[in-house]
Amino acid sequence: MYGVKRLVEMTEDFNNIKSNWSNKKPTLVDLKNQFKLIQEEVRELEEGLESNDTVEILDGALDVLVVTVGLLQQLEDAGLYVDQAAIETGANNLSKFPMNETTATCTQMHYDLNFPELDVKTFQHGSYYVFKDKNDKVRKPLGFKSNDLSRFIPEELKKGFKDAA
Repeated sequence: MYGVKRLVEMTEDFNNIKSNWSNKKPTLVDLKNQFKLIQEEVRELEEGLESNDTVEILDGALDVLVVTVGLLQQLEDAGLYVDQAAIETGANNLSKFPMNETTATCTQMHYDLNFPELDVKTFQHGSYYVFKDKNDKVRKPLGFKSNDLSRFIPEELKKGFKDAA
C-alpha cells in the first residue's frame, strides 16, 4: 500500500504548512478539536456505508486516515514518541497470532469454556493461528501481553496536556 504511505507523508506536509505545528505544542483543546474532525469524517464514512456509495466509502476511509494522522502529528509535536509507539503497537498486534499449535488448542478451549457466547473459531493462516469471534473480531491468545505505551510518553506529559497555550 505504497499510496497510503505516500498519503501519510503528504498529510504530514499539509499539516505542517497549514498549522505550522512544528513550532507550537498542542493543547488539550487542540487535541479535542482534532478528535471532532475525526468524528465528523467517521460520520461521513458511515453515511457512505449506509447508502452503499463506494465513492463516499473510499473518500470517508481516506479522510479518517488523514485527520487521524493529524492527531498523531499533534501528539508527536507535543513530545510523545509516536513512531516508536506505532512500531510497538504493530508488533503487539502481530503477537496475537501464535505459531504454536498447543497455544492455539488451549486458547480455543479457553474461549469455548469461558466465553461460549463469543463463538470463537480458530483459523490457520500459513504458520499462524488466528482466533475470530462471530463478529469477525480477532481475539487474543492465552498468554498474550498487551503493550505498555507509557514508556513513549515523556514524564512531564504523563499527567496530561495543558488546557490552553
